Amino acid sequence: MWPLLTKEVDSSQRKGCPLSHIASFSVPCAAALAAITDCAPLIECGAGTGYWSALLQRRGVDIVAFDAQPPTEHFNNAFFSQTYCDVREGDGGVISAAVGGVG
Repeated sequence: MWPLLTKEVDSSQRKGCPLSHIASFSVPCAAALAAITDCAPLIECGAGTGYWSALLQRRGVDIVAFDAQPPTEHFNNAFFSQTYCDVREGDGGVISAAVGGVG
């Protein structure tokens, strides 16, 4: 099991809830994390819980996570209610403006 999946999750949130709604829609593997690590520094768009970003941060990767609607304990996000790292509010427009546009 990936170490961050041991994060405390209220049992009422897990009841009948698929793993993809607790952590991530895709399951990381060592090879994927190693390949992504080689591309740092990184910005993750649509980070959701920030699970992948948190795993990469634990590897020392310089990564910032963004989501248009970062999850909170108030269930403002249709999929998630917690994060594994700091997930900033923003979408592609916010990120593009922050780095001076693309192109």
